[in-house]
Amino acid sequence: MIYTVTLNPALDKTLQVPQFAVDGVNRVKALQLDPGGKGINVSKVLHQLGQPNLAMGFLGGETGDSIARRLTALGIQHDFVRISGETRTNLKIVDPQAGTYTDINEPGPTVKEGELAALEENLFARLQPGDRVVLAGGAPAGVPGNLPSRWGVRCKQAGALLYADLEGPLLADVLAAGPQMVKPNEAELCSLVGKTLSTIDAFAAAAKALHRQGCAQVVVSLGARGALFASQEGAYYAPGLAVAVQSTVGAGDAMMAAFCDGAQRQLPFCEQARWAMTVSAAKVMQPGSAPPTMQQAKALLANVILQKIDL
Repeated sequence: MIYTVTLNPALDKTLQVPQFAVDGVNRVKALQLDPGGKGINVSKVLHQLGQPNLAMGFLGGETGDSIARRLTALGIQHDFVRISGETRTNLKIVDPQAGTYTDINEPGPTVKEGELAALEENLFARLQPGDRVVLAGGAPAGVPGNLPSRWGVRCKQAGALLYADLEGPLLADVLAAGPQMVKPNEAELCSLVGKTLSTIDAFAAAAKALHRQGCAQVVVSLGARGALFASQEGAYYAPGLAVAVQSTVGAGDAMMAAFCDGAQRQLPFCEQARWAMTVSAAKVMQPGSAPPTMQQAKALLANVILQKIDL
């Protein structure tokens, strides 16, 4: 079973605003509301890929109720801990003429100690050997900075595999637990290694270094440039696919979902990487944080180029 954990979910409000102008009056051409947050986005893609999963985390207030209703309507299984605070709303402004994507994200509520304990108990009481736990996104106030490494240890004790797509100090903390996968982006990897990286070889070397530190698999998303993949099988680079972009929200989450799907289907690592590139490219062709369908993803698979990097 795959469990996704979103500590700071959001209701994503995507506005399509042609010729978006700062410090001016803007007219919204279209509006879309989606249940969001990185773990929830992973669950939405897994559901489209036909992969059973359970979305977990925290939800509160009317916004939390709205997210729960929307997940149920989508047919996505979920079991969130209810909290006293109000779940946040994130604003996404898309200018189709300029090709820009602007995020305005709220900080989210404060999580109480008892609420966090309830989530931990609910998650770890379920885990069985071979399960996969996706811990993704940032953390709201009240969540301790050592939660990722602590959960990583508990996952190993349960025989489960931890997949981490975290931000800032949370990403650095999870490395100590030797997760199955970490998925930093370009800026996050530079921060982890403490220096600026620019070439594909430099990114690949840094990814391999993380692998040697105990991360079984390392995926580095490079935006339009593509992605890097490192494991015991070696390092690979896949250039980005040329597709018609509608929204980049959730592209990295689609990549994470594809890896979990490929692992559940026991695909070799290089094939998991090819599938991840395909699903991520299909996702950016969708509006807002809407996931791609299996058919949309499969249509792009033949276009993926995977290059082995010798280090």
